[in-house]
Parts: sequence; structure tokens; C-alpha cells
Amino acid sequence: MVLPTLDSSRPTHRPRIIPDAYVLLSNWRYVEFSLLRIIAAWGRCAADWSDKLAVCHHPWVQAQVVQRMRQRLDMFPGGRPDGPVHPDFQHLMDTVLLAPSFPDAMAAVHEILNPILAQTYRHYIATCHRVHDRPTVELLAEVLSLKETQAAWYGGFRQRHCHTIDPGYEAGIRRQLAALHNAAAVIEPPTEGSSALPVGKGVDFLMLATPGRREEWTQAPNVMPSLQLDWAESVEARRLFFMIGYLWEMGVAEEQLRWIYAADFMPFDFIHNECRHLWDESRHGDSGRARLQDVGLDIPDVGYTSYGKFGDATLRVMTPHELYEGFYGITQVAETGYFETKRYCFEDFAVGGDDASAEMMQFDIIDETSHVEYGRI
Repeated sequence: MVLPTLDSSRPTHRPRIIPDAYVLLSNWRYVEFSLLRIIAAWGRCAADWSDKLAVCHHPWVQAQVVQRMRQRLDMFPGGRPDGPVHPDFQHLMDTVLLAPSFPDAMAAVHEILNPILAQTYRHYIATCHRVHDRPTVELLAEVLSLKETQAAWYGGFRQRHCHTIDPGYEAGIRRQLAALHNAAAVIEPPTEGSSALPVGKGVDFLMLATPGRREEWTQAPNVMPSLQLDWAESVEARRLFFMIGYLWEMGVAEEQLRWIYAADFMPFDFIHNECRHLWDESRHGDSGRARLQDVGLDIPDVGYTSYGKFGDATLRVMTPHELYEGFYGITQVAETGYFETKRYCFEDFAVGGDDASAEMMQFDIIDETSHVEYGRI
């Protein structure tokens, strides 16, 4: 692939003090934020546990990438962290969003877009003035490092799920990328007319109501009512209750993927915090599973149904009111309301010598203190 070099003589409507780097970073910020939204949009389809963990972690990775670019953009004269970009970038990312399947969407993100973006960023590092524009060079080096996390997961995903990307879908993406010079050329937003909307705002995309899962996870009996009956009398019941309860918090994370996709109207600070909240909840699910495995149990023994979600229905995009109610219910009711119970169970487990369960409670309380503050903000 031959990438274009920067041309400072090209006509532009920008003030001369604003370099080409500003336009490039604006375009890259839009594409990276679109990848965040696409991963959230498709993430509920992940069925294997390791894939669920990945699709809940990668929006947080993307949020960090976007935040770095926004902060750099804000340093330029008159800089806008979320400034306009050419609508052709929206058409490209809408094409990626409208994948035939979850594996196709992940192939587009991890086999096409991320490798091309990495090549474009490396090209910029190699051709810009490494002294004058060192902040951008260091920013892109950090971004490249973050993308290695996603690439490592996708290598394992491809081994576990052999899939060939749909040829027509791939061709459409590559054709539009080529027209945009793989995001390496300085493509300015139009001086008149519309600029790019958030990916998905101009097309119909519906999430599945039932998150992906393995069939054997839904066959175990529900033991939670029995554990609740023994709660006051048995530390073993309390211990097992929280192991299962934390495991099931992955269902909260799957709902948060829907929130993130619906929150295009919110300030980016909300998206950034909520992506961290999402990652935390998925890790809480993994904490619960790890403790179950410590005592010889796993998901097929206790079940997992994303809080009873079944069926083939699809979900329309949430309204702002629905998003508010969901977010308020988790942060200001559920998480706030459980602090007292979690604290006495932390002491309960610690006094009883169950350091692993106590530590699980300890780190959860630390995380959820942040979540409640996100909700308050």
C-alpha cells in the first residue's frame, strides 16, 4: 500500500496556524469512536466467556484511544475535541456496522480497519517532524500499544471460530477505505452541508434481545432461592450466593453495551466513564466465576441466562429517558443499596479466613464507589 505524503501547499479553509495534523487527528478520532460504538453494538452476540470479556474490555480500550486524541485536538488553536469530519467517513463506518454477522463485524474491525489504522499511524510517525510534533508521535505510539491488546484476543477468536468474511461486505469496506486514502490523507470536512453523524445514526441497526451464550449454561436449576433461605444462618450460603451473583453481573455488562450504543447524544466524559463501568462489571462476572472454579464449580453448574433473557426478538435503540432510568437504577439504586451488605460480608469472609472471597468483595466495593459517583455526575 502506498500512502500519500502531506502537502502543505494544498488549498484549505483553515487558518495557516492550524497544521494538517489537526484534520488527520479529527478524522482518526471519528473512526476510533466509531469502532467503540460498533464493538458495543455487536458485543451482545459474543457467546464464549472469553469473548464476552473481550467485547466488554475493548470499548474501554477504545475510549482511552479516543480520549487521548480528543485531548491532543484540544491543544490546537481553536481546537475542537469532537470537531466535524467529512460524511464519507460516516458512510464507511456505517458499512462496517451493517455486517452480516458478529464474526463478520469482528473481522472488519480486527482484520481490516485496525491493521490499516496501525499502518497509517506508523506512516505518520515515520514522516512527520518527530521533534516539532512529538506529542502526536507519542500519542500514536500509545494507541498502537493499546491496539495490540485487541489483536491478541482476535487471534484466539479466529482459532476458535473459523470464519471467512463475506466477500461483498469486505469489498465494500475496502473500496471506501481506498477512496479515503486509508485515512492517511488530509480530508477536510465540507465548508457547507452536513458533516458525519455518529455511526449508526443514519441507518437501521437492531441489537439482539438475547445475548449470546453456550447452550449448556442454561440447563442448571436455579439454586439462588435456596441460598437466600439459608442466608442468615450459613456463611457457606452467603459465600456461594456472592460467587453466583458476581458471575451473573456479566448480564449487567451486556446491558451496558446497549447503553453505550444509545448514548451518542451524551458528552464524551459519560461514554468514557461508562466504558470503564462496563469493563468493571465484566471483571466482576469473571471474579465470580474464578471463585466458583476455586471450589470446583463452573457456569454449567449454576447457570447463566443474562437475567432470564430468551427469545429471538430485536431491540430498538433506547430513548434518552430509558437510558437514564437504566443507568440510574444500576448506579443509584442497585449499587448504592448493596454497599452495607457487601461490607458486612467482607468482614464475615475475612474473619472466617476466606481471604479470596473477602478480596473479591473488597475490589468490588472499590469499583462500585466509582460507579455511584459516575451516576451522581
